[in-house]
Amino acid sequence: METTNKTDFARLVSLEPRLGVLLKYAQTIPLADDFLKIWYRQIKPQMVNLVGFKAEKRTPELMSTIAYDCAYRTIYNALENRY
Repeated sequence: METTNKTDFARLVSLEPRLGVLLKYAQTIPLADDFLKIWYRQIKPQMVNLVGFKAEKRTPELMSTIAYDCAYRTIYNALENRY
């Protein structure tokens, strides 16, 4: 899975729809002084339960480091690009 490909994030969303909800949240959350606070306090804590080693759905594709990197970059960039 290529981590920069939007199609791959779409695949992750098909496996775990809450990733799509989290992306939308990152794109629409009211902006605060520091986007890193939003990332580390509100978004990332939710993301780690959806993808990567701690994924609630224990499927190999969601639990992979490649899936984690893809979700991290996609959602983080969506938030960062708003600043």
